[in-house]
Amino acid sequence: LGNCTEAELWRILDGLNLLLEKRFDRVSIQTDSIEAVNIIQDDSSRNSNSTLIKRIFQVLNMFK
Repeated sequence: LGNCTEAELWRILDGLNLLLEKRFDRVSIQTDSIEAVNIIQDDSSRNSNSTLIKRIFQVLNMFK
């Protein structure tokens, strides 16, 4: 992951966690980072060695 992409993924994870705390049941992610979008949309990323990416997918699974 590049520094820019990693920072954007952290912002996404922070936002997801905030939405969970507020008990939202659906989420829509908007970002201008094509790299972050590709990582989140790529099914092979689910098997990533990155703890950050794994955590994003875990949190996303908590939403509808």
